Amino acid sequence: LLLKAIKVRLKNEILSFTLTLLPQEGKIRHALYQLDSIRHEQISDEGEFILNVQIDKSRMAQTL
Repeated sequence: LLLKAIKVRLKNEILSFTLTLLPQEGKIRHALYQLDSIRHEQISDEGEFILNVQIDKSRMAQTL
């Protein structure tokens, strides 16, 4: 029951999204890797980084 309550609380605090970055936006990619927030990465035919990101809202605000 406690774990369920924690998961419900954290669900509202964690963002999950897909982010597409240009090659010259490597600093953002690097920062997300340092925060261990990238769950999956692909590189498009155009050389863009397509990132599946999962990050705590407060950490996202600090990164921006």
